[in-house]
Amino acid sequence: MAAVLIREANAGTVVDSRNRQEIKDAILKYYREFERTGNVSYAGKEGVIRRYEHPALAEKLAGILDSLVSR
Repeated sequence: MAAVLIREANAGTVVDSRNRQEIKDAILKYYREFERTGNVSYAGKEGVIRRYEHPALAEKLAGILDSLVSR
């Protein structure tokens, strides 16, 4: 589930946790970018990310609770 969300939001790199080479390559990619530029770029999709922030999730939960109470 987390991998799907990270990919959908373009919020980072997803690697197989059992694949040491993939983990190493991902870390080195970010480290080298930091060495070159002084930071690590981020291109997350704000619209996707906002769907999982507290206000949006609270509103969704309120809607579920309201529908249960009105039954």
